[in-house]
Amino acid sequence: MKIDLFPDAGEITAPNLNNLLIADDHFITRHGLVLLLKKVNSSCNMLQAETFEEAIQILKQVPIEVIILDVSLPGGGDVSMISAIKNINIHTKILMYSGHEDRSLAFQFINAGANGYLTKKGSMNDLIEALNVVISGGMYISDQLLSPNFDKQIMHLSPQELQIAALLAKGSGNIEICAELNLKSSTVSTYKQRIFQKLNINNVKDLIQLFDTK
Repeated sequence: MKIDLFPDAGEITAPNLNNLLIADDHFITRHGLVLLLKKVNSSCNMLQAETFEEAIQILKQVPIEVIILDVSLPGGGDVSMISAIKNINIHTKILMYSGHEDRSLAFQFINAGANGYLTKKGSMNDLIEALNVVISGGMYISDQLLSPNFDKQIMHLSPQELQIAALLAKGSGNIEICAELNLKSSTVSTYKQRIFQKLNINNVKDLIQLFDTK
């Protein structure tokens, strides 16, 4: 008797990928993801790493488009992984993959430059959606991590806009954001106006209510 492990796969738009890296220290997790993703994109070259050092070596040798990166990967395990990856290939999209449903941790990685944060409790559809979003230049965050007030329109912010929005929501001022992201004051002000326009809000107080980070 044949059993279809992923019966809903036909309803999913396959992510347009040539080279994908799965960096996770759990063998079953890595191979499970490969099996799942091969179901929707059999032509994609899927590489694996079980430590951050292995991931870095692969990134230096192969033009990886997206890395699915375990938050607690041995040899990494913190936001410094983001800059290390971007220093090798700034175009590599980083989708954090985590067993922690921690909103503040998610935004730490987003602030550091990650393109998405997916919890390991997510479904196959969630994974494929997350990959499609980050490939297209958007930002993805698992629904479980969003507050009841979180406006889905936030997901249409660019990565840089979301970084600044998250910092504003945490109480950072323009000067602090300039220093942290190495941006000019005029640039931050322009982003701030754009964020307010996209979210149809008027002030930082409204932004804080959307993020509900406290």
